Amino acid sequence: MNYLLINPPYVMCGESVISPEAAMLPAGPLAIAASLRERGHQVEFKDYVFSQALPPAIDATKYDGVLLAVHTLRNIPTAKRLLARVQGASYVVAGGNLCSEIGITDFRSLGLQVDAVVRGYGHGVLRELELKITGDIRAGRVDSRMPPANPDLLDDATRLSYWSRSSARYPIIGPGGFGCAWSCNYCTAKMLSKRIERSLADIEREVKIARTHGYREIWCVDNLAFADRGLACEFDSIIEKEGLKWLGMTRAETVWATRNHLGHFRALTDIALGVEAPARQLRELNRKARHNNEELLRQAFSLLHQAGISSTAFVMLDIPGSQDDDYWALIELLSRIRPGNVSWSFYNPPASQAIGLGIDLAQTGFYRWPLGFSVIPDTRVVQYAMIITGTWWMNWAPENFFRESNEFGVEFDQGEIAQDTNARSVVGDLWSIWDYRPAARFPIAPHVGRSLS
Repeated sequence: MNYLLINPPYVMCGESVISPEAAMLPAGPLAIAASLRERGHQVEFKDYVFSQALPPAIDATKYDGVLLAVHTLRNIPTAKRLLARVQGASYVVAGGNLCSEIGITDFRSLGLQVDAVVRGYGHGVLRELELKITGDIRAGRVDSRMPPANPDLLDDATRLSYWSRSSARYPIIGPGGFGCAWSCNYCTAKMLSKRIERSLADIEREVKIARTHGYREIWCVDNLAFADRGLACEFDSIIEKEGLKWLGMTRAETVWATRNHLGHFRALTDIALGVEAPARQLRELNRKARHNNEELLRQAFSLLHQAGISSTAFVMLDIPGSQDDDYWALIELLSRIRPGNVSWSFYNPPASQAIGLGIDLAQTGFYRWPLGFSVIPDTRVVQYAMIITGTWWMNWAPENFFRESNEFGVEFDQGEIAQDTNARSVVGDLWSIWDYRPAARFPIAPHVGRSLS
């Protein structure tokens, strides 16, 4: 059979595709393409992430199926525009991270006329694709084997763009495998499924492919990199053998369970942990539960530091109903648990809720702009994000950074912080160019400037 696999752009402005400043290789769709090829099928891969514009038409008459990758809510508008240009398709299937949350009814309500939606890992439903099953497709059992992604399916310019925009970091499903039994507030996947180990032979092949294509670092995209400490150590050995480094994410509980093995890692550079409970939720826990939660995080970060592994705390801003006090309590919590770094994102509601609320899906995105769920102005939420970045990434001193301008263009003037709401690129991501304009001023909380040491 002959398939066309389409990867839509992230963002568009009018008819123009906006190239992202940071982008990871679409390893998932490329792995599906490799899986289909292993079964004797032909696959053509069209990637529009770095295109200047969408083609006026895509002739799909020669394909037995069109597979459309939809990774996030932000992809919905661009996927819809792209799908409208597909002509003569006999069978259209949507798949990707977002499809673990929403199904064919939601897609059709948003105007995407697809025949099927893959609700999970695509490599586990290849037979269903061959049979052209319609509706929501769920894998009965996830196969532990997933062939490595094949970057050579991309044209040279696109392949080079992914390499440069990812800072030579290659995403791999590693020792944590497929599925996850946890349901964390900071993770939208909510898999609540049995974990299936991925074949180490496939992992080793993919690490070799990454090195061959010039990648220097592996981003382990597993929900829990330490789900199996033995496999994690083997994964580390594979990467060290190829002369690469890796980083990943996990939960504090698994760091504690791996504490006697942390010193054995040679290629691991950073582990990220979700600090999932905002201060408001922490206050609602009983004293013992609150203490145990905080102490576990503190111990996890401490163990990583002792092993010479850097650490990052994931935090979320613009939590529904959050106020200034919640933010500053979060800052104080971070100062006690002492992560090496802090990475923030803005709250995005579950996909079905976002659709139900009628949110402009083009404005969603964890690093784009607050969607207005907190009770404080969105511009101040942005300032709080920049304070986190400045403190943990740029080593601002708390007693100084409120009187200085920094490279992001955040301005502090006589006890007030000011930032124009439009001081962002057309893409909207806050890592793009910031332009200071003294258009709005908000008072800083009175206890700001307290030492974070």
